[in-house]
Amino acid sequence: MPQENHPVLHQRNNWHLVKDKQSHHSCHRYTAAHKWNTIVLPSLLHPYLALRVATNSGRNAVQTPTEIVPCTCGTRVWLEVTCVHFKYMDSIVLYSCQCTPAPQQLVERGLFPCTPFLPKLAINLDMLEFTAGLFVNSSPNKTAWAATLTEFLDTRGYVFATEVGVHILST
Repeated sequence: MPQENHPVLHQRNNWHLVKDKQSHHSCHRYTAAHKWNTIVLPSLLHPYLALRVATNSGRNAVQTPTEIVPCTCGTRVWLEVTCVHFKYMDSIVLYSCQCTPAPQQLVERGLFPCTPFLPKLAINLDMLEFTAGLFVNSSPNKTAWAATLTEFLDTRGYVFATEVGVHILST
């Protein structure tokens, strides 16, 4: 009888990984989701609520902080973040550390980070709110939003390059 190739299961922190090509990706996704749910999102709740109060629930413009908060932890790093807004894109420079993490600074500016730590891309919160409403009110279509966003940015002179990851380039 031919021997079947079965994936090997490994137990790790009460969940199982299949040792195959997808296990690395599965582990990465689990770790990222765990960081979002246990560290980042809870830490963004108060800055987000303060932003909602300061902007009258999005009716007023966000006042961009101009001061650099002094770092007391000694872990400050320089970070350039590309920001996608409704009508334009820009880049901002943040000095991120454990005292003032980049995701917190981005939410204070009305932006949401695309990764839990040291983000390179952030999306305007109003744009995300609009998009959430769009998804609720539209039929299931996986490519509609991506095609719309690509066309929207293309008409404004930006190019999406999606070979390995999402890179937004200004032309």
